[in-house]
Amino acid sequence: MISSLKLPKSEIAAALGDFRGAFRTVGIFSAIINMMLLVPSLYMLQVYDRVLASQNVTTLLMLTLMVLGAFMLTSALEFVRSFVQHILPRGFQKIRYYGWMSPNCKLQLADVRWLVWLWRGWTYWLGSAMFQSEPRQRPVIPCQRCGGELELMLITNQLGATIWQRRPTSQPTQRGPPR
Repeated sequence: MISSLKLPKSEIAAALGDFRGAFRTVGIFSAIINMMLLVPSLYMLQVYDRVLASQNVTTLLMLTLMVLGAFMLTSALEFVRSFVQHILPRGFQKIRYYGWMSPNCKLQLADVRWLVWLWRGWTYWLGSAMFQSEPRQRPVIPCQRCGGELELMLITNQLGATIWQRRPTSQPTQRGPPR
């Protein structure tokens, strides 16, 4: 004999029950979209099977138009699916109304980023971006022979292999003191 007593629903079961229609709609749209992802493979199979064998341009044109239509339908289904996923049932509020994104919160987004960077150990970025000092002038190294400014052209390692080389310019520049 089946008991007529019903167990009380938990809060999670009640919330999921409110979403039942949305879950069903998203599931149907996802199944159709996943089947539509097979369209490019089927298109290539048809091109190799029908078009190349018969050399018929009309068949190729019609297959291409059908694939383009299927892509447009897929994008429309993706839009509807993403729209349905963002609908909340009665009694729910969006999370952005609470916490640091609340309009009443005094904490700014830059402060939150700074705290996250500190927590993750990304403090090296803070010194270079937030407290930027005056740009330093690079030291001028004079040539011992002519007194002109030396220019870095090549960097090598201990074995003599090139690590970095300056790209040659199309026009040679005048270096050194004027003659």
